[in-house]
Amino acid sequence: RNNNNNNNIIMPPKKKTTKARTPPPAGTKKRKTRSKTPPPPPETTTTTKTEGEEEEEEDGNGAIVETTKKRKTLTHPRKEGVSRRRTTSSLEAPIVLLEGHAGAVNDVKFSADGKFIATAGSDACVRLWSYDFDDEDEDEEEEEKKPKKKKNNIENRFILRGHKNAVLSLAFLSDQFSIASASADKSIRVWDVEYAEQVKKYDKSHSRAINCVSANERGTSLIVSASDDGFSKVFDARVAKKEVMQLKHKYPVVSCAFRQDGLECATSGADGIVRTWDLRYATSFQETTNEEVRARVKNDVLCLDTKMTALTMKEGHEDIVTGLAYSYPDGFELASVGMDGKCNLFDLKPFRENADARVEMTYKGVQTDFEKRVIKCCASSPSISANVSSKPTYVSSGSACGNVFVWDQKTGKIKYKLPGHKGSCLSVAFHPFEPVLASAGADGKVFLGELAL
Repeated sequence: RNNNNNNNIIMPPKKKTTKARTPPPAGTKKRKTRSKTPPPPPETTTTTKTEGEEEEEEDGNGAIVETTKKRKTLTHPRKEGVSRRRTTSSLEAPIVLLEGHAGAVNDVKFSADGKFIATAGSDACVRLWSYDFDDEDEDEEEEEKKPKKKKNNIENRFILRGHKNAVLSLAFLSDQFSIASASADKSIRVWDVEYAEQVKKYDKSHSRAINCVSANERGTSLIVSASDDGFSKVFDARVAKKEVMQLKHKYPVVSCAFRQDGLECATSGADGIVRTWDLRYATSFQETTNEEVRARVKNDVLCLDTKMTALTMKEGHEDIVTGLAYSYPDGFELASVGMDGKCNLFDLKPFRENADARVEMTYKGVQTDFEKRVIKCCASSPSISANVSSKPTYVSSGSACGNVFVWDQKTGKIKYKLPGHKGSCLSVAFHPFEPVLASAGADGKVFLGELAL
């Protein structure tokens, strides 16, 4: 005790005692402790060499060496047996949706150079979309001033207005600068693609709605039409307001197609018979001295009937044929689709053992419904396939079930069955160079799909 202050008591300091740890009883597992910091992911360095990315470094001897710039990226290790997907086209995404039409889209077409997409709608307008519109003739200084766009950023460049009713069919001409459109207002209009202006108008040739229009890809720009008035007429784009040939049918003509070289065309209609017409005989008919043949030439227009066809395929369809397409690149085969749910491939070679049976292949899968809409088909070019040795070709068609069917042309097997449309798929088109398929439907949508061919 402190004598000065009895209330304060000083206690001695406590000694620190340590307890001995007892070992755990036998048979118990040791507890694993986790490390606070996880191990870093493996680093991989990818070397990319582009213009303007070279650096100068010194080697061990002090010399200056040009080296490529290294970019470090963190990636997860690739699993064995899993390969990453490679894009087979220049699309931004495997599936691209184009919207803009107020009603059903009746037809879709690619230009011959692959830079434009044209769509025809029931809203009486034609829309032009740029697929890869990069002008190579522009100067480098002008390109630097313009804002950089993503590759194949598809845009709606023009809207072509002028028809008074639904636009039912489209066709790019062989000059690659013009497009023809057929409408239910009984007229065919030719438009300039670059300036979005109407160049020609054929409004007095047909007396009823024009269901289809087609054009050749090589040579003089020719147009063939199919109308409900029972005529299929051939137009020369160099002539302003007049057709040069009439192909007379007994029933309404629904579909038509031009061969790539422009020497032959095919037509079909409500009778379900597919006919081919050799246009090389046109000059011989006009120059002949036979009075009966000369009577067919009226006002410098050659009039042909069904007795003067090159081939007549009566077998194959039991209902209206709505779509025709020549095969690539020679045009010796013709694909057709009808309201009977059949998609046939006809052999057009002149020498055949059984000339009456020309159906070479029948593709299954197409469906029809009570609306009986006009469904079109198309054939692919061998250049879109990655298999250079065999160069397979494909046939595609829309369907009332909303799916797009793609068949192997030789084997007839279904390569793709593509869903997406909520209504009937009315038209399909292959890109001329890339494995891309476009489809247009009654739901007003246009899909661009990337294929692995």
